[in-house]
Order: sequence, then structure tokens, then C-alpha cells
Amino acid sequence: MLLGLTPRYLNPEYLEMGFRGGGSLGSSSRTKRMRTSFKHHQLRTMKSYFAINHNPDAKDLKQLSQKTGLPKRVLQQMKLSSQFL
Repeated sequence: MLLGLTPRYLNPEYLEMGFRGGGSLGSSSRTKRMRTSFKHHQLRTMKSYFAINHNPDAKDLKQLSQKTGLPKRVLQQMKLSSQFL
């Protein structure tokens, strides 16, 4: 133990917060978010667009959203993802 810190798995307060051993905190009523599945044409469109424009504005994201059928939020996350940089 460094500096007298107790590991989380031994901390009773941490256990009371809802640690389940699977890496999730919170109540068991929380639902897991669905992952987005991309079609080939969506990936091609995003890759080609982000290769040209590394910093799209809101208008650009809206147009790309309409073209791909994906929500703007998903496109923003993909822009931040290292696979498109």
C-alpha cells in the first residue's frame, strides 16, 4: 500500500456504493448502453470525410449525419476516436 491508501476492493465504503466485481458502479437497475454498429458505407463515408476535414463544425456534422443516417453525437465520438485521425 502506498501512502496508506486502501485498495478499492478492500474499502467497505466502495463495496457499499455498489461495486459488483465487474467494474461497474451504481444500482443494478442501470441499463448498459447499446453499441453502435456501422455499415460499410457509413464507415467509408466517415473515413473519407474526416480525412479531408479534421475539424467539422455543427453544420458539417449535421450534413454528415443526414448522409450516414447516424446521430451527430455518434459522429462526434468517431471524430475523437483515434481510428479516424
